[in-house]
Amino acid sequence: MASVFTKKSFSAVYASFEKAFTHALQKLSPERSVQAALQLNGRTLHVRNQAYALKHAAPIHVIAFGKAAASMIVGAEAALGDAIAGGIASVPIGTVTPKASKIQYYPGAENNIPDAAAVSTTARIEEYLKALSADEIVLFLVSGGGSALLSAPIDGLSLEEKQDLIKALSSNGATIQELNIVRIALSRVKGGKLTRLVKGKGIALIISDIIDDPIELVASGPTVVSHVPEGKTLETAVEIAERRLGDKLDSKIRKLLERGQKDVPASAPQIQNEIVASNGLFVTALVEQLRSIDPSILATVRTTNYTGDATATATIFFKHAVDEIRAAAHNDTPQWHLEIFAGETTVIFPESGAPKEAKGGRNQEMALAFLYHLIVAKQNEHFNGNVGLIAVGTDGQDGPTDAAGAFVSSVNVEGRETAELATLIKTVEDKLLTKDSYAFWNAFHGGQNHIRFGKTGHNLMDVYVIAYLI
Repeated sequence: MASVFTKKSFSAVYASFEKAFTHALQKLSPERSVQAALQLNGRTLHVRNQAYALKHAAPIHVIAFGKAAASMIVGAEAALGDAIAGGIASVPIGTVTPKASKIQYYPGAENNIPDAAAVSTTARIEEYLKALSADEIVLFLVSGGGSALLSAPIDGLSLEEKQDLIKALSSNGATIQELNIVRIALSRVKGGKLTRLVKGKGIALIISDIIDDPIELVASGPTVVSHVPEGKTLETAVEIAERRLGDKLDSKIRKLLERGQKDVPASAPQIQNEIVASNGLFVTALVEQLRSIDPSILATVRTTNYTGDATATATIFFKHAVDEIRAAAHNDTPQWHLEIFAGETTVIFPESGAPKEAKGGRNQEMALAFLYHLIVAKQNEHFNGNVGLIAVGTDGQDGPTDAAGAFVSSVNVEGRETAELATLIKTVEDKLLTKDSYAFWNAFHGGQNHIRFGKTGHNLMDVYVIAYLI
């Protein structure tokens, strides 16, 4: 009798993955993560290993910014109740906000790009903090996307100039770490500079969306004063801009970067910074959920700090899956193996800039490049194993689109005639060249390979899954 394993299609594997992915997000939700970190006992607030005496009935003020801000506030309100006096939240456009809350919500930063609305909200936050006394506690709720939502360009720099610089750096392969170092130099609130406005105690609960969880770079570290350890050298904002842009770096911007990177605030011992959720915690929960939902799937975490070019990564992942199948001994009861790589890749644009048709994101591009290799393998008939790739963002938004990513497998090329494969690979090559992966997945297979589940209110980087049947 045939094994049940041989009958399990990749679509069934993906269905189990998506269910586990959703459950893991719920388990590590911003609301739960924040609520668990705050313990209020009478007039004493405990946050991890520190205790804060509340000097009057409602001494806590909430300042929240990032994609997870609204959910984090729900957790804070559940834990602290009437101890919260009020606050301000800078949230993405489209965020569903509570109807009854002491917190004032201000939307902005459409498609995760700083805009006038975000600048205005940041100014409100600055004024709000200035008005507080030393007896009041500030609870900062920080999550990915906060760099765009907490925007305050330094004097002499317009918002448009800052946007153009970040866009140019992104198009030339700058990592999120590099972008945030540049953002810090050009901001009056990032890089711990916001702490200058806190007269009393401050607590920052942080959801990390950056590899290895450097809290000084999450949302560009507005509550974290970062000092380079003795004997260690970090690349400066100017060095990053020069390396990525070369002679395209404007002289005015260079001077502003030089000035800005020298503005490092004094240490801020009054601020307690704590990470309450991260990519590493998420993928651990994801594997636990997968094993519970479908024990026949063998899932392992390979790394939580994956970086690189999205297209090149697809090549590496495809070769790895093929090598694993070719090296495996014959198995009458084959099982699906899922290797999980978490982190954040980049999309590199041509030197001439982004094509006008460009629309997509790193996850959709990676899946498209993986499909290219599937087609080539099918055309050459040198490989007939079952492999697949899932590339998805935990925030539910891959680039400036309504998709979180895409998935693809051998089944997407099976049964196609030679002429059909030739037409398909030409389309794939064209979409990779024009960086228009969104349009491709929107049309391909009736859009069934496009991953869409809406914005999650979370941001724990991306998850890449190599799947193979052995």
